[in-house]
Amino acid sequence: MLAATTEPHAAACTRVGVRMGDSRRPPRPQPGGGSGAKKKRSRKLPALRVQFWETVKYQSMEPKDAALLAATCVGQFLACHACGTVLFDVVHTVAHVLPRKAMLSRWHHYHHKFQGANLKILGQFEAENLTNHLVPEWLTSLVPAAVVAASATPLGWVQLTALTFLVVRSIVFVVAGLIMKGRDSNHVELDKVQVCKNWVLVGPHYHALHHVFPGQYMSSFVKLLDYILGTAAAPLAGR
Repeated sequence: MLAATTEPHAAACTRVGVRMGDSRRPPRPQPGGGSGAKKKRSRKLPALRVQFWETVKYQSMEPKDAALLAATCVGQFLACHACGTVLFDVVHTVAHVLPRKAMLSRWHHYHHKFQGANLKILGQFEAENLTNHLVPEWLTSLVPAAVVAASATPLGWVQLTALTFLVVRSIVFVVAGLIMKGRDSNHVELDKVQVCKNWVLVGPHYHALHHVFPGQYMSSFVKLLDYILGTAAAPLAGR
């Protein structure tokens, strides 16, 4: 009786590919055919990623290589910062060229009400100056950082450090502007405007000339745009 029961069961197991005493299961059929071997899946990393494993090769870096890396980080930070300020200078120039009814021109007009041609700061325009001038300037300065972050694939420690410095600088810029209520190094009350001897960077006396002559002296950090547009000289009476 036992033999009669076992034989049909053994025949059924043989038909499905399982032998008696073998506990292994037959391989499952893969979709699309092929063997049951597992195929390695290619994991696609995001386009924007940071190579944190690069720190391993920096641990045994020579002093001259470390100095070169630090100089590269500082150079990229200054380049992004300068590009951001020049971009803001372009927006600043457009605000002066547009008619007064244009939104951008009306926003910037509050900045010149905040500090007029007499170089006196009027406190009643502090809120409008912060919202209509400080915030747009801050957002414009972050555009080069966003471009670098979107184009650099992958981000190395050089780009990451430069972008970190730029973001920290922007945060400090906004916080300081809020604390000082718009009275930064370029916006101080002056009794006399001195001659600007720096050919590259903008100082408080150079920017004060822009408030005296609103159509000239457009630069805010480097004088590149004024040299290109020829706006680094104010028109004199009778000329």
